[in-house]
Amino acid sequence: MPWTADDAEKHNKGLSLSKRKKWSKTANSVLSNCLKDGGSEDDCAAKAIRIANFSVKESERRQIDVNKLSKKIILVSDNL
Repeated sequence: MPWTADDAEKHNKGLSLSKRKKWSKTANSVLSNCLKDGGSEDDCAAKAIRIANFSVKESERRQIDVNKLSKKIILVSDNL
């Protein structure tokens, strides 16, 4: 079943539109590859959802890390 950005909300609440689009693109790609490799529809769908959820959460974590680093750099440069 190809997912859309709207479907992301069912599996991962509170995502922005861009993250929902990323979620659906990732889930559809994983699903397609898994099915091509001979996986069952149910197993592949579950795998696709897990990986898509991890993917958007990981990108959020990286964004937070970058924001923290940016603030540290600004603080250091202000003290120079």
